[in-house]
Amino acid sequence: ENKSSKVKHLNCAMHANKTSPANEKDGHDISVDMYPFIRKYKDGSIERFLRSPFVLASPDQGGNRGVATRDVVVDMA
Repeated sequence: ENKSSKVKHLNCAMHANKTSPANEKDGHDISVDMYPFIRKYKDGSIERFLRSPFVLASPDQGGNRGVATRDVVVDMA
């Protein structure tokens, strides 16, 4: 199986479901439902279902399976 077919499969599996049976929770309408990963409500609140461990950025490719990583700052201005 080639890399592009894996990506297409992943995109299909993670589509946003706007017609979830749980369209309301505590009186808040759901804007985007990507259960079991994340759910965004119309009031701007976010609900995360799966937690991942915190991993520090590492410029050392040898200790990171050949991949160098770094922290980035996103400036929305």
